[in-house]
Amino acid sequence: MSGKSIRQFTILQLILFITVAALGLIAMVQSSPFLFALFGTVTLVGFLCALLRALFNRGPSQAYWIGFLAWGFGYLLVFYCVEGKHHSDSLVTTQLLRWTYVQWTDSILEESWSDAASMNSETDDLSFFQTGNTIVATGGAIPALPQLDSYLRMGQLLWGWCFAALGGWLAVGVFSKTQDDGEVGLANENRA
Repeated sequence: MSGKSIRQFTILQLILFITVAALGLIAMVQSSPFLFALFGTVTLVGFLCALLRALFNRGPSQAYWIGFLAWGFGYLLVFYCVEGKHHSDSLVTTQLLRWTYVQWTDSILEESWSDAASMNSETDDLSFFQTGNTIVATGGAIPALPQLDSYLRMGQLLWGWCFAALGGWLAVGVFSKTQDDGEVGLANENRA
């Protein structure tokens, strides 16, 4: 039996994971074209590095990177080729992102509304208007909210990374199981 059936993470892998997650969440919240381009480039470079590792590593490491690519690239391919063109909510992840967007923006607007109302308690007439990316109330400004489309695209890139990591982890599990089964099979053949 193999001594290592669960993949262990190094400190470097943990730091990379946290960095990618932080960049992605910042880009989702800020909805900046530059940050989306940056995160898209990080994703492309990450997947190309994974391809090299899948080609040149052997054993459980190769299994991890093959699973990483298959699940991550497969997910992004489904999103950008099928759902991204038709703007449908056929994926559960899109529905979840849409729900979080509504919850998040509603809480920002509600908080800003109550702040504006408290500043203008003598007037019953609060009005809002939009200038650029900022909604302005008669009593103050509401922070800029990201556009839903940008939020969804960034969220789908993050989901791609999550599915890639999950696919890699599952691939190592399958690889380890087949190796364990192979060792048991060889032991039984040697006994006969």
